[in-house]
Amino acid sequence: MAVAAMAATAIVVGAPAASAHPRLLSADPKPSAVAPGPVDHITVHFDESVQWQYSTIGVEDTKGHSLLGGKAQVANREAILPLAPGASGPLRVSWRLVGVDAHPVIGAYVFGISAGGTAAGGAADLDSAIRRMAGTLGEGRIGSEGLNWAIRGGRSLEIILLYLVLGILMLRVFVLKEAPLASRGPGAATLTALEPDRGYRLMRTLGIAAAISMPLLFALYVARLDSAVGDVAFSKVLFSSLGETWTIKTVLWIGIAAAAVYGLRPRGPGGVPLVANPAGARQHDLLLLSLAAAAAIAFGFNTHANGLSPGLLWTPMMFGHLMVTAFWAGGLAALLLIVFPTGDPARIWAAVSRYSNIMTVTVGLIVASGLVMLFRLLSGNIKGMWCSDFGVVAGFKMAVVGIAILIGAVNNRVVAYQKAQAEAPVNKFRPSRERSISSLRRLIAVEALILGSAVLLSGALGETQLPSVFKGHFFPVDLQETVRPGLFGSGCQ
Repeated sequence: MAVAAMAATAIVVGAPAASAHPRLLSADPKPSAVAPGPVDHITVHFDESVQWQYSTIGVEDTKGHSLLGGKAQVANREAILPLAPGASGPLRVSWRLVGVDAHPVIGAYVFGISAGGTAAGGAADLDSAIRRMAGTLGEGRIGSEGLNWAIRGGRSLEIILLYLVLGILMLRVFVLKEAPLASRGPGAATLTALEPDRGYRLMRTLGIAAAISMPLLFALYVARLDSAVGDVAFSKVLFSSLGETWTIKTVLWIGIAAAAVYGLRPRGPGGVPLVANPAGARQHDLLLLSLAAAAAIAFGFNTHANGLSPGLLWTPMMFGHLMVTAFWAGGLAALLLIVFPTGDPARIWAAVSRYSNIMTVTVGLIVASGLVMLFRLLSGNIKGMWCSDFGVVAGFKMAVVGIAILIGAVNNRVVAYQKAQAEAPVNKFRPSRERSISSLRRLIAVEALILGSAVLLSGALGETQLPSVFKGHFFPVDLQETVRPGLFGSGCQ
């Protein structure tokens, strides 16, 4: 299984970089420009690879008549569109593109071709016609609203399952690694054998749920693809590059569930489970963590950040951001589900204290890497924060994370206060107020719930289209989404 995890990771990382939602990167003639005629072809470049077997692209005039002079030549990220002889006036290039995760998006840009000897006044009229034509550009998503919401929910479920498993494993490996099992006297071995390992049982359940959910979520993506393109056979998508990542995800989750089941399997005299052996449990935790890390890479392959270039910089940053965020959100849930139910105050305070010390260092990495990737995805256009669905959802996610950081700071103070109380000499003044386990649990539960909101927003974020980009700058009429008034009436138009 360890070899399978590494092989799956190598396949995903070694595959060509392609994000889910290709955007227009450059075009000739340029958007919003008036090109001198005659023009015999149009060349467009997108920022990521396109699944052209499921995609369409064309050019039309103001009446919607096609001006293609032949079959478009498409390859990877580029399309060359031959124009009909004598094409002139305002034109619109429109497309329906499908990215690596079967996410179809529509987009368009407009430009003009001036006829020979066009006067200055005629050029002004052509420019006005271009702007009027740009106002009719459509929304950037395809498929019924119900189907899109079902996919958003599926993505959120996938993130929650992944974060929980990663949180449990990293808590076991980095926080509980030095916590011995409580001694229970002569019958301790028998009681340990009878006591279920909560972490492994929970990971078994999560792994089975995810292994079942992955094919169902993939079926939803194929359904949306079929609604966008039409007459798309499920088997055709399954045995194409679009189905590769989903197959890897399903296999990895099956491996996680199987490894968790194996960890609970009785071994040795007295039917003692594998997890009762500290050395064996740690090795098994590392195996499970390798499988979960591979699943995280496979998930990251379907995110916006995967398409950033150079991949050697952004791919590790995206993976590291995902892992430390999972340690934060999933680790809080793991504390509530695994550590607190033991009812041992010494074990609980020690685990929370060690976890808080680690998160005090890593939360800065979470914020820094998140902001850097967000700025890069916006192509440096801060205006995209309030002028696009992607930016608005990202802004709300940042606000939720900020609230969680404040609550986390309160939790850290509570833990530090309790530690000072426990370590104060008996013959000297000690803080009189003792924090209860129940109050600590409530604080951690609130922080976990707030971070859970950020996880749900992450699921929605993956289904929003990035702001329009053309050589790193916004153009008023280079749109892939409907022009909007902006968040809080900020005036995006």
